[in-house]
Amino acid sequence: MWEILAAEMNGFVVLVDSTDRPSFPEVNELVKIFQSFHTVPYLVGANKSDLPNAASLAEMRRGANLGSDITLMPCVATQKTSVRQVLLQIVELIDAVRQDAG
Repeated sequence: MWEILAAEMNGFVVLVDSTDRPSFPEVNELVKIFQSFHTVPYLVGANKSDLPNAASLAEMRRGANLGSDITLMPCVATQKTSVRQVLLQIVELIDAVRQDAG
């Protein structure tokens, strides 16, 4: 199933519940799965970042073992402007790769 989804992807977003700290290590597993099909730009969105019990981006970065070169940004999936920012960022990352290749 993952292979079918990844067949023609140009990039991807991993959305993580920033209040669910035990799930942070799964981020790396998901990234590895998708990167095994194609090396494409990606970012990690920290959903529910507006909640009081949300992990900070630094805590998420450590818990998910994300390097400083990985884009990690806050997101509130119920807010249109927040989702739009995440989508605009992945489009920028995809465009940057295309420009470098061209």
